[in-house]
Amino acid sequence: MSYLKNKRILGIAAATIGMIILITIIINSRTRLNATIPGEVIAENGTKVYKKASTDSKKLKKDKKDITLVKGTTISIIEEKEGFYYISFTVEGDVYKGYAPKNNIKELNSGESSVSDSTMAVGGDISDVTLVYTLPSSEGSVTINKDLNQEVVLKEGDSINIISATYYMGVKWYKIVYANAGNPISGYIPARFVNVRLDANASASIYTNGFAIVETEPGTGIFLTVEDDALELKHETEVEIIESEVVNEYRYDKIRVEIEGNEYTGYVADDMIKIDKIPLNLDDNPTNGDEFGSAEEEVAPRKTPKKKAKKVKRMNKKNKHKPLTNIAFRNKLKREGFPDSYIEPLVQIHEQYPYWEFEAFNTGLDFNDVVAAESKIGLNLVTNDKPDTWKSKAEGAYNQKTKTYIPYDGGKWVNVNETVLRYYLDPRNFLNSTQIFQFENLSYQSATQNVHGIENMLKGTPMYQTSFNYKEGGKNKTISYGRTFLDAAKKSGVSPYHLVARVKQEVVTSPVSFSSSVSNTSGYYNFYNIGASNSNVPGGAISKGLAFAAGSDGYFRPWNNRYRAIVGGGMFIGQNYINVGQDTLYLQKFNVTDTATYGHQYMGNIEAPASEAVKTVSAYGGSMRNMNIVFSIPVYSNMPIGKCPAPKGGTTYGSVQVSVSGNTYSGASSNNDLNKIIISAGGKKNTFTLSENSKRTYRIKVEANTKYARLNAKAASSTATVSGTGRKRLSAKKNIFYISCKSESGSVKKYKIIIIKKTQTGTNSNKKPSSASTRGSVSVE
Repeated sequence: MSYLKNKRILGIAAATIGMIILITIIINSRTRLNATIPGEVIAENGTKVYKKASTDSKKLKKDKKDITLVKGTTISIIEEKEGFYYISFTVEGDVYKGYAPKNNIKELNSGESSVSDSTMAVGGDISDVTLVYTLPSSEGSVTINKDLNQEVVLKEGDSINIISATYYMGVKWYKIVYANAGNPISGYIPARFVNVRLDANASASIYTNGFAIVETEPGTGIFLTVEDDALELKHETEVEIIESEVVNEYRYDKIRVEIEGNEYTGYVADDMIKIDKIPLNLDDNPTNGDEFGSAEEEVAPRKTPKKKAKKVKRMNKKNKHKPLTNIAFRNKLKREGFPDSYIEPLVQIHEQYPYWEFEAFNTGLDFNDVVAAESKIGLNLVTNDKPDTWKSKAEGAYNQKTKTYIPYDGGKWVNVNETVLRYYLDPRNFLNSTQIFQFENLSYQSATQNVHGIENMLKGTPMYQTSFNYKEGGKNKTISYGRTFLDAAKKSGVSPYHLVARVKQEVVTSPVSFSSSVSNTSGYYNFYNIGASNSNVPGGAISKGLAFAAGSDGYFRPWNNRYRAIVGGGMFIGQNYINVGQDTLYLQKFNVTDTATYGHQYMGNIEAPASEAVKTVSAYGGSMRNMNIVFSIPVYSNMPIGKCPAPKGGTTYGSVQVSVSGNTYSGASSNNDLNKIIISAGGKKNTFTLSENSKRTYRIKVEANTKYARLNAKAASSTATVSGTGRKRLSAKKNIFYISCKSESGSVKKYKIIIIKKTQTGTNSNKKPSSASTRGSVSVE
């Protein structure tokens, strides 16, 4: 796949970046050798190095063993002599010089690439102590030095050769060769431990299916803004790497990028950067059974148990196939097993998001049986401030003597009635482009989920662009909440957006505080309210949650600091829900899988899947259209002919507008209006404020020598998408452009922009324009 061939590889220069690509010879001070030519070993079995230009000469040794340079080792060629190259190279930080047969060495001319299926691209130095693994995972086996019969440990300053790169669970690994005297050792090490030696201003590009967000300073979560918007770099955007540094155990590259003639400098997380000269070897498959997965599955989660109907998991990847027509798409949905009542709403979503995929999860369950099982008292709750039309008066849910509802969790929650239960159980009520995210697969997708999206979700909470201090292993550390959630995603295999939405659902009470369940009064934290089972004893659920946090049997417990609680809680969710088949918000609320059916349900709040779906949409922002997001939607037998009706009174997610963090979302809004158009040209900014009945054509005149104009527009609805904006070249006297606004439901409204260049000849510059001509320079039709 061409997507996978565009590998993302970090580019790092430790202290001094001045080395040419592919030459890794370092001399004590780590500067490049003078008057040398870069080269590499091409002999399949490696090559010996001799003291003189003859194979009869004595061989160079280290620790009394012959030095063997393995294939792919980079060297410096000092001179040629009688069929030999006199070369310089390093072994474990020591510099050696000697003669190697010319046929075993390849001279690398300026600009020549040495990248092949099996050769190393560049060299690097170790920045911190690390083990060498036989496979690209810290869960794999450790490489053993056979001579010493001990684990291979690389220390700071060791020189290595990089052969290729690969990814596992969103973590980048380098396959390396370490020249251990006569016993060269190969294996895998985490890329964050390598300072790659490159030229200054090394050529690189962005590697992500979403956006790489440029930060003003590394690790701060404060983004570089252009016209009040965060600077987002798309996949394959060309950049230059200036330098790099490690902040809170993460490496960031300082990059320079040119966008529409303007130059910007800032920092990007290194896992979103690929250096053009380092290959991702797709044939380098670390698979052992199903333990690791192939290169094409580098960010896929571990296998999960099958449900009654097999759910195919796909990573979000760049699409090369053409979207299906509506007719073909309908036929596909029918083959998937979707009933007719599902198909038309999904077709409407397909028109707006043509690469989204929908899979029918045939539960094998009768809808009425599910309703009966989920009607158990204490299983499905709503807040007590809902109208009586939402609440259950069944035995155990309502006190007939006092005419009051039996409360849970200190009086905040009560049981729902059957009407509410049926409404939220029926997937057809949520088949719109916002609410469908309760059916999204919740595995971590490193190509599309990043700190920028996490920070978007954290807006309006005490965690937004905020760091905290904690102590781990006797060391004081500082990290942002955004980066902590990304850590949790990588360690658990769970979407960080899901983890953030869960925390916001459970414990965030205002923009400045959490609920008491994460109070540090007891010294423990529980951001996900794990173990806080429903209780009708005041404070009972909170006490249970904190008791769980104080445990010590797994999941990074005790959760005695914020980092442990967020990361460990994510591991709990991954191991106990996502990785056992409950891998959508819906299935975590309503467990209709064949494992512990109707039990093992994460939350009591019946509105949680619908409300968290809205928060997930806010994290993705405008990057969803061209993504392969996979949705698994439950299908039951004996479903009602029409959708189960919404309860009367109150507010339901999916049928009316709801507000989340200041943004308004709805079930498929049809609002495709713009409320503002801004045309900047010739040093002037023309702003048009639109009303609902505004005309569709906007015209301005500019000077004859104006070469470019910039179009900006803002939609009236936060769920609408705008296209056609940006920098435009004015190549003719009359230039016509179109700005489109597409509503959430898929309807499109086009706005016509006309930019006319004034005639340069025959113009009397001393003549003052009339009021009529002034008004004519900017007009609305």
